[in-house]
Amino acid sequence: MTSAAFSYPLEKRNTMELPLGYQNFEELRKEDCYYVDKTQLLHQLVTIGRYYFLSRPRRFGKTLFVSTLECLFEGKKELFKDLYIYDKWDWSQKNPVLRISFGGKEFNNENDLEENIFAFLEILEDKYNIPASDELKLSASRRLQKIIEHIYTINSQQKVVVLVDEYDKPILDALENNELSKKNRSTLRGFYGTLKESDDHIRFIFVTGISMFSKSTVFTGFNHLTDISLHPKFASICGYTDKELDTVFAPELKNFDRKKIRTWYNGYSWLGEENVYNPHGILKLFLNKDYECWWLEDGVPRYLYTYLISHGIRALNLEDCLVARQDLVGFDVEDIKVEALYFQSGFLTLLEKMRKGNRTYYRLNYPNLEVRESFDHGLMKYIATGKINDQYQSRLTGYLANNNFKQFYDHLHTALEGTPYQWGKKLGGISYLDYEYCYSIFLYASLYSPTLDIIPERSSKAGRCDLTVLYAEQVFIFELKMAKNKDECEIMLDQAMDQIKTRGYGEPYKNRAQPVHLIALVFGKEEKNIIDWRHEMLT
Repeated sequence: MTSAAFSYPLEKRNTMELPLGYQNFEELRKEDCYYVDKTQLLHQLVTIGRYYFLSRPRRFGKTLFVSTLECLFEGKKELFKDLYIYDKWDWSQKNPVLRISFGGKEFNNENDLEENIFAFLEILEDKYNIPASDELKLSASRRLQKIIEHIYTINSQQKVVVLVDEYDKPILDALENNELSKKNRSTLRGFYGTLKESDDHIRFIFVTGISMFSKSTVFTGFNHLTDISLHPKFASICGYTDKELDTVFAPELKNFDRKKIRTWYNGYSWLGEENVYNPHGILKLFLNKDYECWWLEDGVPRYLYTYLISHGIRALNLEDCLVARQDLVGFDVEDIKVEALYFQSGFLTLLEKMRKGNRTYYRLNYPNLEVRESFDHGLMKYIATGKINDQYQSRLTGYLANNNFKQFYDHLHTALEGTPYQWGKKLGGISYLDYEYCYSIFLYASLYSPTLDIIPERSSKAGRCDLTVLYAEQVFIFELKMAKNKDECEIMLDQAMDQIKTRGYGEPYKNRAQPVHLIALVFGKEEKNIIDWRHEMLT
């Protein structure tokens, strides 16, 4: 995969400007930029309810939507000309807007959150000439309540609109530090708790974030937020539909293969009639004229890989997975479901909703090629820490294609010398290095290539094999075992090969008229490396 950071030299544009990087609605509208009109959905929100919560992945347009709400309530009519809401809104009614955002800041250290909150409150107090007493300085929530009351009073008792963007960033930034994450959650709970106390002075609340654990943790006591994250009516509130792409961006679609665009960038679903595109990825495609992993060009968040490994879940097991609704939308720092974490972060999307007995389930999968390529490439880097590169992969797959299994073994052994530092972490007091799982990930990452068809844990009637590779008109079936030391090596090799044969892992491939290779690999806990191998042909 080529570097996603590369951009082709820009030619002079004869069309409108792409809204890349615009998170301010007023700035976007004053420039000659494309704009996808979401104000019909906005109008429905502001006319049928008061308090809303929306979860969407990063770079999906949440901040721009919040900015649009801000301009609407401030009565900036000229910005909405030619948009759906223009002749449907009472522009004589204006409300003061209080906007709270934790975007663009880092919350990895113990006092980061408190310092940011206090700095934010001081800015507001200076803006509205509110004297901060010693008592108020001790309570961020009390200070926020005082500010809301003051804004309400000085605006002729016009109720305040509160917009909260990226409410959960202080928690997500600290996910790898459980104590700090819980501390930040507690701080936010107290800070946001004042919104309930200020209800008489509030006209409208809109909260955005990545995770969905608002009602059960951070917004405890303020449980009348309407969560529209999985409401089919608002499924396209962020992102672009195919219709919007064809209508608004028609000049940009020239010379592009629409089917290829869909394969790479479409596929996100929140139970609506249409799937949507991530705006950042598709706009970068239009800008650079190249299919790359633009949404994640600055990398996949490390905590996603940490949780994947610590829960012993193979990456491809996330494909086509079935998850109960309460596990998907619930999200607790102490008990995070990996599938929920990946869905809410945008790496999985909804394929289907179904009922089984008294429960609702969702079927999930990777939304598109951009996400899948980004995730797999990032997992390789995380697991291998520089040990896996294109040259290494080319040699390893070449040995496999030419049936040079001794060289395959030697090459894998060399790569595993000096194990990655991530593997020194503990899971339940035991090193990752004691788990066959980590070696299977390393093997998968070593072989991963668009030219190989890799099937991890292929199911048969009697069980699942660890890895199946279809390559060079051949079938390679791998079974991995862990041994305490070299003394157990032969026993483990016998067990692995016997398992492949007795459980019929090769049976689905007998009619392919292709050689079927049975390969047993044994890894040693003491040696922290591969220690032996065995190869046989399926007969």
